[in-house]
Amino acid sequence: MPVTEGQYVATSLVSHAQVAYDQFSVEETGGHVTVRSKHTVLGNASVPTQFVEFHLNSQWHPEKLDIRAAEASVLVTFDPQQAVMKVNHQNQERSFVFPASRERAYFVLSGGLYFPLHIVRRLNFEATGPQRFDVIPQGSCEVVPGPVIEENGKPLRTFEMKLLVGGAEDLLTLVVNNDGDLVRYRTRNQGLMVQLEA
Repeated sequence: MPVTEGQYVATSLVSHAQVAYDQFSVEETGGHVTVRSKHTVLGNASVPTQFVEFHLNSQWHPEKLDIRAAEASVLVTFDPQQAVMKVNHQNQERSFVFPASRERAYFVLSGGLYFPLHIVRRLNFEATGPQRFDVIPQGSCEVVPGPVIEENGKPLRTFEMKLLVGGAEDLLTLVVNNDGDLVRYRTRNQGLMVQLEA
């Protein structure tokens, strides 16, 4: 059974120091999923704590996302064929519309350590080819299955996840257990190892 609460801890592959963590919980009721998270950056008091509430359907397709940090907030509504994002900062609001179907939409958030879990829960583990998603606000995501590895006598699936956002590319190596939990992932450009502690 997949984990319903825990935290993802990010460690720098250069300094080996912990740099941030996300506490999260998953609640599934009545065919809907609600994921709540709190993101904390370590060693930098100027970065505010970030609170996220994400509403999804039973297939983990996004419906509504609410992000709050200090005096800023972001509200994203995922309609069947588009996403509408409202950004409020110091009482000034701006709206943006992005063409992306709810089934393919994937929101990328700076500091959202647990967010790749949203991709993992939507993957078809039997697929042998690439699976593609539309990144909100602007970009693309492609996930390709890698080899099955073994740790402590248990098989783990691996996936290569290529993110292209605003002209910048990153490559994540995802490691997933048989329960569908994202147990860890590594980012190439950011130089982070992010580990699940449940």
